[in-house]
Amino acid sequence: MIYWKLLISLTLIGCSAMLQAEMYQPQCPQEIKTTERINDIPKGWETIKGIENNYWSNISFYSDHPDKMASLKPDFANQKKAKWVFSPQELIYLVCHYNKSSIELTQPLPPKTTQCTLTYNPNLMGDRGFLPEKIECMKQS
Repeated sequence: MIYWKLLISLTLIGCSAMLQAEMYQPQCPQEIKTTERINDIPKGWETIKGIENNYWSNISFYSDHPDKMASLKPDFANQKKAKWVFSPQELIYLVCHYNKSSIELTQPLPPKTTQCTLTYNPNLMGDRGFLPEKIECMKQS
């Protein structure tokens, strides 16, 4: 009897923790327009126009602002998904990467974010691997 009460209590605690978690979907802009220019053209060379539209090609997560360079590697990754798990006390930043561009966009995730999963599109490949399809994150309420 005590075993069943303990089992029920643990189940209820687990369910209440799940109910207190909230899912949300941060979104990187699908495409950015950039302008690249050369400062000094080497003698005998000329420039031709490069890519202006750069599509979303990957993401990174950072513990604190990305200028502190604390990039977080996924806790799990394969060709379909990558998953990161965070401490709810951490301030996590999302960084959006774009093909053929060194320009990255960043913003902090909501406080108490505990995990994020990136799903890749297995039919589209970019310069950094399979292209991202969606980001799903969980935060504590």
